[in-house]
Amino acid sequence: MSTAVAFDHARMVEIQQAIVRAIEQRDADAFAELYAPDGALLPPDGTVHAGRDAVRAAFQGMLDDGFAKQTVVAPRLVVDDELAVEEGQAVAEFHHDGEVTVGRCNYLIVHRRQPDGRWLMERDIWTAIPDGAPGPEVE
Repeated sequence: MSTAVAFDHARMVEIQQAIVRAIEQRDADAFAELYAPDGALLPPDGTVHAGRDAVRAAFQGMLDDGFAKQTVVAPRLVVDDELAVEEGQAVAEFHHDGEVTVGRCNYLIVHRRQPDGRWLMERDIWTAIPDGAPGPEVE
């Protein structure tokens, strides 16, 4: 039985909420399961973490570095039958030794419909917004 669902704003929000839960619960496995088996995480340092095991390890490294919260700002969505492209801005908090550091970024996620009808992240890339540059602000 196919689990095919349309990719729309509500589905995008569900995935964003799953990411927030993975951060809050410090659950790299749950985060990695949001990616296609050959999906990749492409952070601003130029590395490519391809495949769920690599995505899981990279996310665990981010958690170990104090990644504690993410807020998405002004997401936009373009969808066809097989691909959905999500673009927006995000604010991330890192907690380390009692201090909070805030990072801002522009991001692009390509979601791909899987053969079983589920939508999983295919590519997830972001670029840092330098301090002082215009960008997302979250109160």
